[in-house]
Amino acid sequence: MTIQAKKFSETQPVNEQEKDRFQLKVGDRFTLTGFVVQGSEKYKDGIAKINGRDGKTGMTVKFWTTAAAIHHQLQNMAESVGIEAGQLQTPVGVEVFEKKSKAGKMYLTFGDPT
Repeated sequence: MTIQAKKFSETQPVNEQEKDRFQLKVGDRFTLTGFVVQGSEKYKDGIAKINGRDGKTGMTVKFWTTAAAIHHQLQNMAESVGIEAGQLQTPVGVEVFEKKSKAGKMYLTFGDPT
């Protein structure tokens, strides 16, 4: 009796797209409460999944990004305020801005909310 072989893709974890998680964009302003970085074959730094609270409504907001500058800033935040199980020890108020690099490329970055 021959055992049916599985496809490679059937042996890997499924990364389901979260319909309530939106791509981070310029102008997003919220209190960042936690994040995790999910590995990715396509993006060398992975995909940052960011959770927070809307400052006006207090509702939960969920974002994702592959922006390298944001990844770096998230790591700095984790070192500065501490992180445990994906939750920051102290929430951080942020706004998303766009800046131009020395090479002329536009990129996303966090800054203090205006």
